[in-house]
Amino acid sequence: MLFPDLSICVSPRAVQLLVEVKVVSTFAVHHETEDWILQPDMYRSLWKRLTAGEARVRAVGTLTRNYEEAVPDELKEKYARTKTPYAERLVARDVLWRELRDALDATPVEPDVELVKQSFISAIDERISPKDLTECELEEFFANHSPLHDGVAEQIEGLIRGAGPRKRRTPRDPDMRYRCWHVPLPAAQPSPTPLRLRLFICPAGTLENVYRAPHALIAGLERGTQGKLPASEAEAAETAGFAWSKTIYGAWIHQCVWPVQEAESVGAEGVAQEIVNMLAKTRLLACGAVGGTHPDG
Repeated sequence: MLFPDLSICVSPRAVQLLVEVKVVSTFAVHHETEDWILQPDMYRSLWKRLTAGEARVRAVGTLTRNYEEAVPDELKEKYARTKTPYAERLVARDVLWRELRDALDATPVEPDVELVKQSFISAIDERISPKDLTECELEEFFANHSPLHDGVAEQIEGLIRGAGPRKRRTPRDPDMRYRCWHVPLPAAQPSPTPLRLRLFICPAGTLENVYRAPHALIAGLERGTQGKLPASEAEAAETAGFAWSKTIYGAWIHQCVWPVQEAESVGAEGVAQEIVNMLAKTRLLACGAVGGTHPDG
């Protein structure tokens, strides 16, 4: 069974629009006539076979952050050439979240729903499809929040015996808009790949952030440079609060995300103490690195 995310109907049976909505995930892929096609085209293929009782005008469209990003990798080449194999029927224009946001902003509404409209616009701006910051806005962001970022890194190094010295990581790719500290950690189990904390600060929607997150301070726990932990350590990290999650760039890492506004209200010392408490709960740090012993032991 297929169920579209949104069905807009104009009665009596004048117009019906089906909309497939995507924020993070890609379109599902279905098998049709010895070929694999995208979910919106599967709707079109099935719907065009129906006539009795259907609306006079019918179409299927999409609402995405970026249409190309919503196409699974295995079909990107095909859809780059054809866009849709069913383009002759039932096709509505693809709409981007930013277009919807601008249309909402330009449309007057009744006073009793203005708050709902503004909340929806804020959700798009901050979480669903944040706008790209200009160079001036990016400089302002880091000027405002780098003291928090630097302070958290300094506090963590001071709270964990044997940690550090921290090193600043500079992005090589200009599209990677972040600031990062690497803080080496004293590990309970020695390994050729050292245990370390990656501490990022990045605007919403940038590649090192996570989907649907606002401007954020992100603490990631890893061994080596690939963002991974051995299976024996991964469960402990997740239990302590370092969720195995993916950045917008596509990298997976055990990480915890603090919205910048929330982190600023707690302060560098408070955020650092939260991170250190989480690290202690993993029991991956050397004995005595935090408070003299492992927690519960």
